[in-house]
Amino acid sequence: MKTIFLTVYDGTVAQNILYSDTFSTMTREARLICFAPESKLAYYRKRFEGQNAVFEVAPPATRPWFEG
Repeated sequence: MKTIFLTVYDGTVAQNILYSDTFSTMTREARLICFAPESKLAYYRKRFEGQNAVFEVAPPATRPWFEG
C-alpha cells in the first residue's frame, strides 16, 4: 500500500482535499498521513482519523523571507 504525506496548514487545503471526494479516493487507495497545526489537530483527528488516515502535529509554518 502506498503512503501519501500531506500538510494541512490552511482552510483551502482542508476544503479542497479533506472535504471533497479526493480524500475518500486517496484513503481507499493509500494510507494518508496528514500534518496539521496543533490548534486544529483534535478536530481533524475526531472528524477524519481512522479512515486510513493519521493526523500528526506539524511545526508552525514560517516564511523567513516575509518576516521583517
